[in-house]
Amino acid sequence: MNAPRLDARGTLTAAAVTGPDAGPRNLTDGQRAALHGIAPDGTPHTRTVPGLEQR
Repeated sequence: MNAPRLDARGTLTAAAVTGPDAGPRNLTDGQRAALHGIAPDGTPHTRTVPGLEQR
């Protein structure tokens, strides 16, 4: 997955899934909801996003 983009308030502005065998796909509403609340502090965060396998 590409790194989600957040605005200064932590609102998700962009996120997509990419992979070696397909172009970018937009996240579903449920997948976007799993990213809600990530602090826009510039540090890595780990979240489980439904419907995406771990790589």
